[in-house]
Amino acid sequence: MPKMLAYPSYKPGMNILCDIRATPLPEVFNFKYVKNSHPSEMSHIEQQLGKCKIAVVVGNAKNFATIHQLIISTRLTPAKISKKPFRDLSQAKASLGIPEDYKIKYLEHINNAM
Repeated sequence: MPKMLAYPSYKPGMNILCDIRATPLPEVFNFKYVKNSHPSEMSHIEQQLGKCKIAVVVGNAKNFATIHQLIISTRLTPAKISKKPFRDLSQAKASLGIPEDYKIKYLEHINNAM
């Protein structure tokens, strides 16, 4: 997220689609880890995001449960961010108001850009 926030075309309040279907989550990434790390690592980032929606698309039930735990553990933070996990990309797009036929231009180079 820090790289995304620093990207010139990013504007606070933009909705975010995170497609992590092909990314395995680390074993350590569980409720206890999230509960203990979130306040120190994420509160500043959440403030920069502003009021927005985040849809996270995952590839399996285990990752869905993990992301759901993350969302539950952060729902009472002061940030005005609506977060929701999905197993289906079409449903995630619909939740963000992205038309089904819209072609997302992924910034592949953002990972190398900073």
